[in-house]
Amino acid sequence: MKLYTKITLLIIFIAVSIGLFGSIMANRIMHDALHAAHIRKASMLALLIADNITSKVINNEVITAREILQKIISSNADLDYAYVIGFEREIFTHSFSEDFPRDFADRARRIHAVDKQPITKYITSAGPVLDVAHPLIKGMDAHIHVGINETRSHNQLRVLQHRIFILTLSIALLGILLGVFLMRRITRPLKRLADSMYAFGNGKDEDEIVFSGGGQEVEALILAFNRMISERIKSEEALRAERNKLTNILNSMEDGVDIVNQEHDIEYVNPALTKNLGAFEGRKCYEYFHDRNKPCPWCKNEDVFAGKTVGWEWYSFKNQRTYHLVDTPLKNPDGSMSRMEICRDITEYRRTEKEKRKLEIQLQQAQKMEAIGTLAGGIAHDFNNILTPIIGYTELCLYNAEKGSLQYRNLSEILTAG
Repeated sequence: MKLYTKITLLIIFIAVSIGLFGSIMANRIMHDALHAAHIRKASMLALLIADNITSKVINNEVITAREILQKIISSNADLDYAYVIGFEREIFTHSFSEDFPRDFADRARRIHAVDKQPITKYITSAGPVLDVAHPLIKGMDAHIHVGINETRSHNQLRVLQHRIFILTLSIALLGILLGVFLMRRITRPLKRLADSMYAFGNGKDEDEIVFSGGGQEVEALILAFNRMISERIKSEEALRAERNKLTNILNSMEDGVDIVNQEHDIEYVNPALTKNLGAFEGRKCYEYFHDRNKPCPWCKNEDVFAGKTVGWEWYSFKNQRTYHLVDTPLKNPDGSMSRMEICRDITEYRRTEKEKRKLEIQLQQAQKMEAIGTLAGGIAHDFNNILTPIIGYTELCLYNAEKGSLQYRNLSEILTAG
């Protein structure tokens, strides 16, 4: 339900409630006032009759007393009847045209020494009657009853109540119209403010709202909202500048950088990677990097999204390059998590390391051969040391043999002959 409708219904409810409450209270007040006025009038008439008829009751002048009653009743249109209870609690006289009503007689005889004014209400064929009793002489049983017919007064009261109801209804309708008019002046800027806040919440650019009525409170809300818009614009500009700066840094890096969300959607790939691996739009990370149709068994996302930073090595069959990867969690402004991965090409390093290892192996082999040569030279030297005296003695033998017999000239011949 719209705010305009809510406030309209609220104003109608309040106006109708106040109107009904005011009408009921006014009717109640008038009814009580009329009842009090009838009691006062009945009391005054009873006192007037008592002043004029007490002596007649004492002297037992029934006819004169009745004439006085008839005269007073004829001069007061609201006075319906009057009757007198004597000192012996008998019906002394009355103004009824026929016999005295039995209900009145039974009640009259039960009243003793009227010090106060017993008040009774009767419903007769002529309408409601208010009966008020008044003592002729204080402290004695003799008293007078007068009955005020309330029919005419009640009719006048109904007319007055009808007028009050119409007046109250008119005031309520006027209040509703005035309330709706004022409400429109209040809700119009509030609705515009609500629409602007809704657009603001959805991230849409919104101009500042110009105050056009609605009261100081609405003006304060609009000013606060305008400040919020201004601060948002400044924050977005600062964020945009930082984002552009960060993007420039990532775009200028020689190392590859990619950002992937928890659904394996690629959110960003810097030029260093796209240069080697191609475009990534609309592809999952396992499709783009590994040419697979489902997540990789070796995927590190579970550890990364648990808050860990993971370093590992990956060989790409797409470009036959080796990369050292560092995966780290990245918290987004909306509270979600992504994975940022830095890829460093270590292909040449691995190739150089391989060549270095090969040279180390060759060097180790040469060192082994050198050691073997040194060992062989040492053995030959030692063998020569052993053969030297042998050869010397042998030549000496040859020399002696040459003197005795010239058959053998040297050791070779001897060995050959032997």
